Amino acid sequence: MKLLFSLFALSFIVIMSFSRCTKTVTQTITDTVVVKDTVVRTLVVKPGPDDGQDGLVNSIPLYSGINLKGNPGFGAGEWTYNAQGYGEGTTRGYLEFVALDGLPDSAHIKSATLYLYGLPTAKDNAFLTGNSLYPGSPYSSYTDNSCWLKRVTANWDLDSITWNNMPTTTDINAATVPSTTSQWNNNDTVDVTKLVQDIVYSKQNYGFCLQLKNEQIYRCQGFAGSRCSDSTLWPKLVVTYSVY
Repeated sequence: MKLLFSLFALSFIVIMSFSRCTKTVTQTITDTVVVKDTVVRTLVVKPGPDDGQDGLVNSIPLYSGINLKGNPGFGAGEWTYNAQGYGEGTTRGYLEFVALDGLPDSAHIKSATLYLYGLPTAKDNAFLTGNSLYPGSPYSSYTDNSCWLKRVTANWDLDSITWNNMPTTTDINAATVPSTTSQWNNNDTVDVTKLVQDIVYSKQNYGFCLQLKNEQIYRCQGFAGSRCSDSTLWPKLVVTYSVY
């Protein structure tokens, strides 16, 4: 395994400081005045290598205690690692959009969409074979490779997260990432409205975890991460909210 009716738009860099770390976030906000004192804003966040917070963890002993930040891919899978001298191993992906911490206290989340982009080849992919389910796949008998996107409920650090110390998640309002239909270039648009509402209203932003619904071999889904060499494929979050 290798391993946005607007009145104006503002693009800027926001430096946010928290007890757990200091992070720099690049974001775009479009404002629309709807009525009197109510404003609808759309936040678009597409972090790159300097500010992206996404990484993988893997369960086999060779990788379970190792930070895999160096892998530019993002995804989830269950595979065998016989060449490394191990059996089955589970891969999960963690993803956080720090810009959500900057939303005003009065923000009412109207919608939130996560865009995940598939890769054209094995380059920058978490899985050298690509997605496991597609027409003609030798792994098609293993069928469903759909995933859950769950809310993370504890702090984690991109520079130190491993399988052994990965944070907890909750099944509440988990979103579905459907099964793939192609080996490569399989893009997904995921409605994460309820998940973002839970994050913003609880004031606990620890991001998302991507994991297979059925963590059984041979199943995997791979997407570009924020360290992918093609910037058009970086994960993107679009949140529409109102303030009063």
